[in-house]
Amino acid sequence: DSRCVMMSGGSIVCDGSYEQCVAASDGKLTLAVQNKESEDDDTTPALGISPGSIDVSSEDTPTAISKKQPTKATTENIEDDSKEASQTGVVKRDTFINYLRAMPGGLWTGLLMLALFVATQGSLLACIAVVGKWSGLSADGQSSGRIIGLVVGLVVAVSFFAILRAFVYFHLTLYAAKRLHDDMTSSVLRAKVQFFDMNPLGRILNRFSADVGSIDDLLPPALFDFLVILFIVLGGLVSTISLLPATLVFIPPLVW
Repeated sequence: DSRCVMMSGGSIVCDGSYEQCVAASDGKLTLAVQNKESEDDDTTPALGISPGSIDVSSEDTPTAISKKQPTKATTENIEDDSKEASQTGVVKRDTFINYLRAMPGGLWTGLLMLALFVATQGSLLACIAVVGKWSGLSADGQSSGRIIGLVVGLVVAVSFFAILRAFVYFHLTLYAAKRLHDDMTSSVLRAKVQFFDMNPLGRILNRFSADVGSIDDLLPPALFDFLVILFIVLGGLVSTISLLPATLVFIPPLVW
């Protein structure tokens, strides 16, 4: 016993036998449309079709069927379409820009975050300079309340900017990761059926697990460490150039 369910416009039009679906299809279905199992079991007489009434045209011959089979070039094109595209090498600038745009405020938020890194490193350099000046004073000068208050104030400023920088950075990066995940989910839910035919489910799940996990867990601390080290190096170069301007001559060959 077989069951036929015919749908039209997102609703069920007929639910019953195949003959009932043919009658309700308004000529869209015919009794000649059968599955392979019904043909092997020779069930066509039960549907009211005699074997002699079936015409076998030249298109149904083995030669014609073999001609309809996909060629090697067509098969290769289908395989190429289903292959996963990947890129290696330097990360493009557009990737970083899109990542910054995923943060609340977009590029302006990225500039604010860089300003916090500059403020933290600047206060640290000022604290180092003041402590160096403090150590060169006399005993009476070192016990001065003014210089001690300046040192304490700079230490508090460094601690404040460092904590604020870390809090703002990780809040923004986690928000960007959440937004990228939501945008990707929305795109997949609105994708055509062809997308799921060309991409295996394992590949799609891998994007939502491994890749999103990298954006959540690996990218924020790695990028934070890079920015911290970058500004430490830049701060060291600024300190060196301010104390020994002659070292500016050797910096271009080192950078090159």
